[in-house]
Amino acid sequence: MATLTLGNDPAEAVTPTDITLNAASYTATPSVQPYKEPPLSPIPFSATYDVSLNGSSQLTGTRKLKKTGENEFTMTYKAKHFLFQIKEISTFNWVNGKLTPIYYRSERSHLFGSSYKDVKFDWPTNNALFYYKDKSGHFDLEPNAIDPLSTLFVSSTKIKQGATHVSIRETEDNDIESRNYTVDGPETLITPIGPLKTIKATLHDKETVSVWLAVD
Repeated sequence: MATLTLGNDPAEAVTPTDITLNAASYTATPSVQPYKEPPLSPIPFSATYDVSLNGSSQLTGTRKLKKTGENEFTMTYKAKHFLFQIKEISTFNWVNGKLTPIYYRSERSHLFGSSYKDVKFDWPTNNALFYYKDKSGHFDLEPNAIDPLSTLFVSSTKIKQGATHVSIRETEDNDIESRNYTVDGPETLITPIGPLKTIKATLHDKETVSVWLAVD
């Protein structure tokens, strides 16, 4: 056992966990702080998608996330087909591991015209201000409501944290609806760039939809 010597006399050597000074006994107890995982934080990225059928490109898309303020981020999704185009934008705050939406906009264009809808999140008044089908209005917000583009981002974050069932309250046009995911487990996809490790999840909506989340 290691010893601690006080003065020059070896006889005064004592153990570091039992030190006597002026007839008062002190016991030194090591202090161990539990390790805490740092809070998750969005990492800006840019990804390009190409959907092909029988070797023919059917649709191209991009998804980007950039930091636009101290705690503010903007996500953009674009998809292009020879018959239509889609664009979605979501601006949100990320504080202490929680996403709080600020603004969402969705645009659609095709051979016969174009349309858009948007939602502004007024959290001080708990109101969502929407534009949908050429009409403006508002509806009550819920504390954890998020926009459609952020749904997959939030659900994948929860799955990364270990959740096996995820329920999201998502703004849908002029209302709020539930989106429920279950985790099916790990799955390796064979892609043109090689095997890709993913976690497969299923969205239980009007129709069942499978999604694969890449594992970092």
